Amino acid sequence: MKKLFLILIIILTILILFFIAMGIFYFLNPKYKITETKTFSEIPGFSFDYPVFKGWESDKLKIEKSEYPYKGPNGSSIDDNPNIKTNENGVKYYMNLRKNSENSLGLPFINFYSSDSIVTIYPFMHEGDGYSAKVFADKIIETFKFSQ
Repeated sequence: MKKLFLILIIILTILILFFIAMGIFYFLNPKYKITETKTFSEIPGFSFDYPVFKGWESDKLKIEKSEYPYKGPNGSSIDDNPNIKTNENGVKYYMNLRKNSENSLGLPFINFYSSDSIVTIYPFMHEGDGYSAKVFADKIIETFKFSQ
């Protein structure tokens, strides 16, 4: 009886260790694979990098460039807006990745501001199936820069 109980404990211990190892592997292994990083520079005045995910090679970006400076509420400057952040290249940006009433197009977008223009990027937002919207948007924000 003691031998059977000992074998049962060993089997349960092995199973528990197996499930712990699988859980660690699942959380440490990304659910997407980046096959390459491309640079977008087709529109003069700015560039940025973006990842290409395995199985999502035909990533399409909608990009608009407006030739006017930032005008905040009541004529406030860009520095007065607490929602505008600055990336590693010193470029000010605002990101709205939610679909809600404040986003009139219903599309997620990222605005980048220079002294005389605003660039709006509408990244494809999807999580799962080998694609990560967060990684995609973070890479664009991290590498976006205006050329002089």
